[in-house]
Amino acid sequence: MVTFFCPRCWKDLPGDLPVCLCCGLEIHKLLETTDFVDKLILSLGHPAQMVREEVQRDLKRIALEERKGDPDGKQNCLPARVGGS
Repeated sequence: MVTFFCPRCWKDLPGDLPVCLCCGLEIHKLLETTDFVDKLILSLGHPAQMVREEVQRDLKRIALEERKGDPDGKQNCLPARVGGS
């Protein structure tokens, strides 16, 4: 059985709901308008440690891949862009 969580308040949800019953977040809208890296960053707050660890590995892999194209580190590969925008 799949457990659904709100990506803002991390409360358990009874299914794939378009809006969180606890905090009112429009979940489907957020997921449709948020890019992959930002979704990963949001997932760092997931209640399951295993998920958080996997997300950390994915973000590190993405940063390393992007760094290959910027060996001097002059570009910011994972900007701080989480927080509602």
